[in-house]
Amino acid sequence: MEQLGFWNKLIEHPGYDSFWRSQAVDKLQAAQPVTVPVMLVHSLWDQEDIYGAIAVYKALQPKDTNHDKVFLGWAPASRPGDFRRQRAGRFAIP
Repeated sequence: MEQLGFWNKLIEHPGYDSFWRSQAVDKLQAAQPVTVPVMLVHSLWDQEDIYGAIAVYKALQPKDTNHDKVFLGWAPASRPGDFRRQRAGRFAIP
């Protein structure tokens, strides 16, 4: 396992310290200009990552002064890997 660089980082930084804070996608993306359209998809029932898409949207949206590059899709659905048919009221969620 010691040959795996990521494993070594996990062992060296078991808590959310400055190393992991420097890896936060919302912070990394906020430091860059928005040059291509970005669509972030978030689920109200996303148990794996309730924070990510919204945090990145909040970081990027102020840079989108023409309101034509940063979009947030938000739906009451679980992850795409869950292929069970779902409903939101009378609407079927494929």
